[in-house]
Amino acid sequence: MNGSRAHLAQAKARYASALLPVCLQVSRTFCRERLQARGRENGVEIAARLERAARYTPADCHTLNNDGSLLQSVDQLLTLMGRKERSHA
Repeated sequence: MNGSRAHLAQAKARYASALLPVCLQVSRTFCRERLQARGRENGVEIAARLERAARYTPADCHTLNNDGSLLQSVDQLLTLMGRKERSHA
């Protein structure tokens, strides 16, 4: 399930321990570069997004670093999913 930060509490309530909350995070440098390349936000909006992202770190959310390639991110996600599966076995 793909969801926004605003819906994490609802997802936890609905799926309880079956949920594997994963928070994709990227370094400020990479995030700024990606946002600038997209060209949809100005400098002030990008700065605000970077600040929101820095403050958002729920304790029960697994962090997946998304600075690298798609393959690296998928590998990290599969590792997290394997851990979750083993904990429910």
